[in-house]
Amino acid sequence: MYGMSSHEQDIAILGGAVSGLAAATGLTESDCIGDIMVFERQEYSKKRVDCGEAINDSTLIPLEKTKENGFLNNVDGFQLQVYTGTDRDNNEPPLGISNLQCDAATSVIATQ
Repeated sequence: MYGMSSHEQDIAILGGAVSGLAAATGLTESDCIGDIMVFERQEYSKKRVDCGEAINDSTLIPLEKTKENGFLNNVDGFQLQVYTGTDRDNNEPPLGISNLQCDAATSVIATQ
């Protein structure tokens, strides 16, 4: 903690997927956080990305926000569950669960 005030803490986040990056982004807003380090075990070029790992900003989609175009709900959040792989037992519990919330400003923009 060299050079930091005594109330700041360094943070290490294990996993650079959606929830890890979201946590790192959210923690930047805290006055009591020093350095934030995100550790990912795979290189970007070797990491398999499933469509469930992609979060797109619906405001950038050039379609009218109607039910017919796939905009069914005003989503205020979602749950991300991480498993060991696709060849796992269906009863296997997730390795981790993150409950993510959309902020009010994003929700308002997405419904306009």
